[in-house]
Amino acid sequence: MRNILHVMKLELLQISRMRSVLLILFVLPLLLIFVLGSALSSQFTANEYTPEQVKLAVYNQDTGTMKSILQQFFQSTKTQEILEVTNVDSEMELKNRIQAREVDGGLIIPATFSTEIMGGHTAEWTYVAGPSTSKNDMARMMLQAFTDQTTQTQAAAIVLGVNGTPTNSSSQKAESINAVKIGKLQDNLYEASSFQYYSCTMLIMFLLFGGMSSAISLLRERENKTLQRMIAAPVAVSHVILGKLLGATILSIMQGAIIIGFTGLVYGVDWGEHLLGVGMTVLFTVIASISLAAALAGILKSSKAVESIYSTIVFIMTFLSGGMVVFVGGELESAAKFTLNYWANGSVFRFMMGVDVNTAWHLLFVLMGIAGVLLLLAVRFARRVGSIYE
Repeated sequence: MRNILHVMKLELLQISRMRSVLLILFVLPLLLIFVLGSALSSQFTANEYTPEQVKLAVYNQDTGTMKSILQQFFQSTKTQEILEVTNVDSEMELKNRIQAREVDGGLIIPATFSTEIMGGHTAEWTYVAGPSTSKNDMARMMLQAFTDQTTQTQAAAIVLGVNGTPTNSSSQKAESINAVKIGKLQDNLYEASSFQYYSCTMLIMFLLFGGMSSAISLLRERENKTLQRMIAAPVAVSHVILGKLLGATILSIMQGAIIIGFTGLVYGVDWGEHLLGVGMTVLFTVIASISLAAALAGILKSSKAVESIYSTIVFIMTFLSGGMVVFVGGELESAAKFTLNYWANGSVFRFMMGVDVNTAWHLLFVLMGIAGVLLLLAVRFARRVGSIYE
């Protein structure tokens, strides 16, 4: 353990003396965030963004009071700008339409929906997700606002002693819900500032680049014939590798903390109230990036090859996930699901905006799984790296 910590300290000391590396890891991301956030701010004006319409299949088993109110909500002009609703007769038909991509998502309303609402309880329905994450998010937020407002209104009526009957007419309630809905959309993923968006995407991109330094450091030790001297100390090869990877991990975590702290204090970026989720996403992004770089080091055995291929991979993942093109969709969004950036960006962005936090945790758990798989690969190929030096 002492040897590992000693190698880690040497790694951090060596990097601290490399001004060019420090500029790239700590100054360049802050500069890019400022330039992109300032130059492209017009693309993030709320009034200029028109959300893409979501085709929604609805299977309504409820026959109570809320059925007519919900129909008026779906038929209102403002709702139809966002949701194109198609009623279906069964759950099977709903799922078949989603699989055939005739609709973007589906809503299953239980028979007890009106009873729950009229009792002032939180009503639940089932949303069946389609292939587009952005459209799923849009539909969920529209529907969640409807249930939130309706439940709150009826609960208030019960407290005031209105005996479980609606306090307003059906049309008035539908219009009220719709107004709240549109208001809530001003706080969704698409209403982030340019600085928030690029702080998130640049944070993840440079965390991935930070992982590359560990692999290159290992391979350059071999190419410069200095690793043999370290082993002759004697220090086990595994201790050298673990020390260098641990040093890179600490450096990347510091990098993430500086980016988040600086953008929050200087650029005024609001990272939201879910900083634990943001921090966990940073940690597992670092683990995934370092593991990927270590695995590549074991396969390629050349610092130049690792630098070239790893950089290309990071740039491609950043592009596909929307780091260079704002809010990608369609085929690019489908391809983005195979990138680390997609899961990390999606998690951080939702935590930052405080929107659809449950989905943010889901994305984080997927990222954890990916990091775990990459870590196993790194362990597997780290043995090969060790055999190179022995």
